[in-house]
Amino acid sequence: EKSENLRSELREGSRRLQALEWQSAEVQTALESFRNELGRFTETNRPTYLASSPSNHQLDKLELRVDNLAKGIQLVVAALKGINSDIGTIKGNVTTVVRNTRFIVEDLPKNCKEVQKRGYNISGIYRIQPELAPRAFMVLCDMSTKEGGWTYIHNRYEGVQDFYLNWHNYKLGFGNLGGEFWLGLEYLHQLTGYEVNELLVELVDMNLKKVYAHYGAFSFLGGAWWYKGCDTSNLNGKYLSGDVSEDYLYQGMYWGEFHGAQYSLFRARMMVRPRHANSPEFFPKSN
Repeated sequence: EKSENLRSELREGSRRLQALEWQSAEVQTALESFRNELGRFTETNRPTYLASSPSNHQLDKLELRVDNLAKGIQLVVAALKGINSDIGTIKGNVTTVVRNTRFIVEDLPKNCKEVQKRGYNISGIYRIQPELAPRAFMVLCDMSTKEGGWTYIHNRYEGVQDFYLNWHNYKLGFGNLGGEFWLGLEYLHQLTGYEVNELLVELVDMNLKKVYAHYGAFSFLGGAWWYKGCDTSNLNGKYLSGDVSEDYLYQGMYWGEFHGAQYSLFRARMMVRPRHANSPEFFPKSN
């Protein structure tokens, strides 16, 4: 309803602006006509010493005509000033409306949880705009795991996408939402930097055994947490598929509490959603 009211206000402002611009053009034409008439009058009634002096009746007619032309020009100029003032006011109002509603006209959800609340219960790709985001972007949503409403930030399951990339790549994100990807630190900050979120980590081994690490509070403000704890887990490591030799210890995609650094997992994904009343306590649970 709010978006429709804003659109109606913009349409009405545009209509009034167009009408005033047409009136301004008509007044300009009228003013030019008065000026031409005054010029012709001045030219045809220029004093001449060869002609006889005009009668009192002729002088009265000339004075009346001059007076009418002067009044007409004054009225046209006043009307033109008023119209131009109205045009300036409306343009200012339209600009203000556009500026103030730039991010809310579409009324986009802020995360996958809001997508779910609006009745979209099928996992897939959706367009969102978090509180801190200057523009909308696409995300992958999980609407079924643990009551759904999760926004993917990391997804690996086949080893096609290279995760051994530099800081710039991790800042902006890489991969494909339809496959393996890292969402990006900038988007992660926009998603979680203004409110506390849950973090769900799903891990699957080569025998398809699945476990979760569910963190009750998560918010990203900067840095790279996976480097700080790289001796206990590294879900951005090489995709090595199962047991690894001693030469590749700590190099695979591993989780310390699930097979450890000597085992590279089959699948890993990380997802976030805003914390709510039923969120777990502020510590991870594996199950």
